[in-house]
Amino acid sequence: MKAKRRAISFLTGIIVVNLFFVSCKKEDSSDPVTPPPQPAGWSVTTFPALKVISLYTSKAGYLFAGTDSNGIYRSVDGGTTWSSVNNGIVQFHVNSITENSSGVLYAGTSGAAIYRSTNQGALWEEIDPFGSGNADTYCVAVNSNGDIFAGLNLMGWVLRSTNGGTSWTSLTVSSSVYYIYSIAIDTSGKLFAGTASGIYVSTNNGTSWSKPTTTFSTTDVLTVGAAANGYVWAGTFDKGIYYSNDHGVTWNSSSLSTGRVNAVCYDGTTLFIGTTANGVYSSKNNGITASSMNDNLPNLNVYALTIHGGTTMFAGTQNGIFKITL
Repeated sequence: MKAKRRAISFLTGIIVVNLFFVSCKKEDSSDPVTPPPQPAGWSVTTFPALKVISLYTSKAGYLFAGTDSNGIYRSVDGGTTWSSVNNGIVQFHVNSITENSSGVLYAGTSGAAIYRSTNQGALWEEIDPFGSGNADTYCVAVNSNGDIFAGLNLMGWVLRSTNGGTSWTSLTVSSSVYYIYSIAIDTSGKLFAGTASGIYVSTNNGTSWSKPTTTFSTTDVLTVGAAANGYVWAGTFDKGIYYSNDHGVTWNSSSLSTGRVNAVCYDGTTLFIGTTANGVYSSKNNGITASSMNDNLPNLNVYALTIHGGTTMFAGTQNGIFKITL
């Protein structure tokens, strides 16, 4: 019996010592430390508090932002820092930025039509087709052959250049249309023009255009997007967004059927939609339905979207640029 009590006392002592050791153990600096949770949703960038109306991610990985009165800004470090790159630019309302397969950038502006840069924005040269800066270029797009298309607020024209912007041909989308707001090109080369009177389509590189039957044939189409899966999207001035799943032949309304849509951006699986007053929406079913994604987004007037590195989306707003991890 005494032996049993001694054994229990011995075991109790071991437990007490072990508990004391655990409670007094100093944390090893090599132990992994769980980082504090980060806030979800959008976060601010260092971009100035300017109205951003166009965004583009170049093939070199640079980010470009076009503003409504301060020209073009560039980030070479994934949006961490931004600097003005307006050398050669004299019109600072920048509606559109894109590039060809060789990395030559093109910027469409109001007042002086188009600028070109062969060194990622370090220097720009004006390639105004009219030589007098008497038209606003709302959009610029480049196809896989390097042909450049520019939509104007003049005569319902789309301008086409097949030699990098040295010379241009005027192509009439429709005699009843004045404004060409947006141009998208699908993988087959089919062109889609968003106009002040619905959407128009060209299957011969812009030489002629036809108007598909839609329920938004008299509506301003401010932005157009096209994907390899056959989907095309038309963002309107006041009727939300419409989609086509057959390369623009037939069209349907989405659940986002009201409001102004300024930008669409597709990453291969998700469609992102930038709006006036309602921020950003996302859709996993090609625009059929959409849900808001505005957590921590301080400005809901979104005019431009771009995706950088496949992981971060940037939104150009009334008051600067914000970003979100996808």
